[in-house]
Amino acid sequence: STPALKTEWLIALNSAVSKVLADQKSTPRKHSSGDRYTPPLIRHAKHTFVKPGLYKDAVYDGTWLSGKIHGIGT
Repeated sequence: STPALKTEWLIALNSAVSKVLADQKSTPRKHSSGDRYTPPLIRHAKHTFVKPGLYKDAVYDGTWLSGKIHGIGT
């Protein structure tokens, strides 16, 4: 493996990566109105409750599992 071969391989690799990235950017993303995006099962988020009641103006900053508070937040 000579330096020239390594350079040639690296140039080919960079070219292939650049082509894939360019193709992804130029591909239009079409979604019908019936398509839905699936949110992550587990996420970390902050939410301020706004509806009148016991939790009005309460803030939960913590883990959510399937769209529901999970664990102890702050």
